[in-house]
Amino acid sequence: MFCEKCGNPVNDNDKFCQKCGAPVKPLNAAPQQAPEAPQPEVQPMQAPEAPQPEVQPVQAPRPEVQPMQAPEGYQPVPPMADDFNQTNVQTVPPAEKKPFPKAAKLGIIFGGIGVAAVAAILVVIFAVIIPMTKPKIDLTKFVTVDLYEHGESVVDGKINGEFELDSRKIVEAYPQIFNGKPAALSALDSALYDIKVEYVDSSDTSNMDYGYKYVTFSNLKKDSEVKITIVLPEKDSFGYESLRTEESMIGASFVGGTVNVNIADSIEAEGYSVVDTENIDLLGYIEKNKLASAIVDSLGEVTMGILPFEAKFGSYTVKNESYESYAPSVYDANDNYITSIYLSFDKKAALKAGDKVTVSYDGDNSYMADNYGLVLEGKPFTYTVAMPEKLDEKSAKKNAEAIKKYITDHPELDSSYKKGDKLEVTDLYYVSWKDNSDYHDIVAIVRNSTQNYYCTLELETKGFFVNGEFIYGGYSSYAGSHGKSTDDAAKSNSYLEPNSKYYTATKLI
Repeated sequence: MFCEKCGNPVNDNDKFCQKCGAPVKPLNAAPQQAPEAPQPEVQPMQAPEAPQPEVQPVQAPRPEVQPMQAPEGYQPVPPMADDFNQTNVQTVPPAEKKPFPKAAKLGIIFGGIGVAAVAAILVVIFAVIIPMTKPKIDLTKFVTVDLYEHGESVVDGKINGEFELDSRKIVEAYPQIFNGKPAALSALDSALYDIKVEYVDSSDTSNMDYGYKYVTFSNLKKDSEVKITIVLPEKDSFGYESLRTEESMIGASFVGGTVNVNIADSIEAEGYSVVDTENIDLLGYIEKNKLASAIVDSLGEVTMGILPFEAKFGSYTVKNESYESYAPSVYDANDNYITSIYLSFDKKAALKAGDKVTVSYDGDNSYMADNYGLVLEGKPFTYTVAMPEKLDEKSAKKNAEAIKKYITDHPELDSSYKKGDKLEVTDLYYVSWKDNSDYHDIVAIVRNSTQNYYCTLELETKGFFVNGEFIYGGYSSYAGSHGKSTDDAAKSNSYLEPNSKYYTATKLI
């Protein structure tokens, strides 16, 4: 219930309001009019703190009000006598204003300090500790060497290649950052192009002012040790902002620095062999052995060429396997093809006997030294044309011994030949086609005395004679079935059929 005068909450048993001192009328009391009888004389009383207005009777019943819980620290006023008169009224002094507890003040102060401390700790965590806990990728650990090899070897003192940052190895080293995260992988690839790889002696200056993630080198030796520096862009420099963005996408930061790289380690890791440079005087060899020659090509035209040969130059072998070729092939110690050496003639066609032809290397062959260790030596020389003699029935008869010698000097023409076998030519035929005089062949009956058999050997006549020597193109050869005699071998070859409708076979030997 509430005081009718000031509205202050009062208890059901209170006689007076604890705030204004007004009497409290019980909730169930019926309204009464003021008594007409004269009031008894009231003794003077101390004036209350505030004047007390006359209490008017309540005209309407008040709703029942639930009692409220007394506030903390409230001390109820002792009940007064039932018979109320002014002599029993005592002035209620105003509530004393208590000072704010010291402990509460200290709590607020220390609470504020605590909030400030937590805020400072959070700032440190997000600004310092969390960045410090990000993985730091030390790029000096991921510098690799890409060698510009040719075949399976590199040339000592001519080792070329590039130093580069290997993104594949970075991904392998940090799977928790990159596996299954295409955005991080893309950011890594972009980031490496913002980072400079410095090598002071590099011949490649195009990328020394900014990134590119690699730098080239040349002419190093197998025991070279090279100092490589990884430089991250500085603030306000090219690539700085983009690198920061990429680091944020990756969730890691990059660290540069200097590292020494051993070329020998890369050579061993790749399994390359190291070769020394080899000086080859191919022109001198060709001139000395009279291998430059006018030849008859497959069209029957006289032109320049190099006769077939095979020669050793240190660990290399140089072969020219066809007289129509003027680019001898080079093979390494394992008989692997490496490259070809191109030759040039200042006059090649419309040759006449006595013409002077200069033989030289074709163009700049310096790449051969850098790539293969082949240093070409020798000076151009002059060849005096001796006209070749075309192969026909007349020249075949004249030079039959030269043809026979060629066959015995080249036992590999017999597909059944084995190393160490001894061959001999027992019969030799010149075969022409009756319906086309341009087609002709050489057929030999060859005896392999080691394996004790006879066979026919067919040489497609693309050869010619130079100074009495038979020069064969080597484009086709065929070994007939084996027999026990020359007659058995002859019977197995259709070229040698008696009274053939298609061929005419003229015996040379």
